[in-house]
Amino acid sequence: MITNKIVWEKWIDPLNKNIDEVEYPGYNAPSTEEDRAIEFLSTDENFEQSLEDMDSQDLEGRKNIIYNPIRIASTSHGFVTLTEHSYASKHFDFWTLHYTDNITKEIADVVEKCRGVETVDILTRYRMRIGFNRPLVQAGAFKLNDLRKGIESAILGQSKKKDILNNFSKVVKERNDINEQDKQ
Repeated sequence: MITNKIVWEKWIDPLNKNIDEVEYPGYNAPSTEEDRAIEFLSTDENFEQSLEDMDSQDLEGRKNIIYNPIRIASTSHGFVTLTEHSYASKHFDFWTLHYTDNITKEIADVVEKCRGVETVDILTRYRMRIGFNRPLVQAGAFKLNDLRKGIESAILGQSKKKDILNNFSKVVKERNDINEQDKQ
């Protein structure tokens, strides 16, 4: 009998809005060091003089041009402007669950009913994306490890039930086959 396993992977937003938290865990943690002055480094020998010249120039005579790029996405509902509040990764803490067995509709339904789960998307036969409520996780109302362990227990419990039912069906079928042989 094959033992089913579950592996978790942090989901990376395709728009790369959560790349820092994936690549650099704790990137937004409060600094323990005192704020220090920023030191500019350059290989140009005249860098310091150029920096002083820029500061001393009269900037009022120049035209003020503000470049404000707007990101737009085409959806089935039309064009949508993307602001910092438009990104799903701002509202959900997404994780990809990898499972060694088929992820069926029944498994997705079981996961969806688990505590803390807000979204479930089946991506492939062995993968699903699960979204947890980011503000509640960050506030400590939910512990991410506890939520994931609960999902693992639910899926593996569902898998055990399926195995028991399959074994029971085999026993019933074998018994029916034996009864038919006895009748002949």
